[in-house]
Amino acid sequence: MEGSPLSAGQFALLAGLFGAPMLLLWAGHHLRRKSRRVRGAFWGGLAGHTIASLIAIWYSMVPPEAWSASDTVRGVGGFYWMMVGAIIGAAIGILKSRNQKPAS
Repeated sequence: MEGSPLSAGQFALLAGLFGAPMLLLWAGHHLRRKSRRVRGAFWGGLAGHTIASLIAIWYSMVPPEAWSASDTVRGVGGFYWMMVGAIIGAAIGILKSRNQKPAS
């Protein structure tokens, strides 16, 4: 069976919908034994993915009559923001964990 190739938007949707939660699940396993950078990436990625998921859900509930054919914000919000939100959140978490002093 011959199918159409996976587009970049479809890949980003699948990575944001399934890939990011799988990576967060892996990073969160035995979180107390992980380094500060992994803990920061986990919590930042979780926060970023959650916020981006809420935005994507909001865009999916807006009726199609409210959008024009040239509107790209809905596509970006639905396809890309979950993946990008997790990446940006993880990067912020890693940067914030660098500035924290180790617990005594």
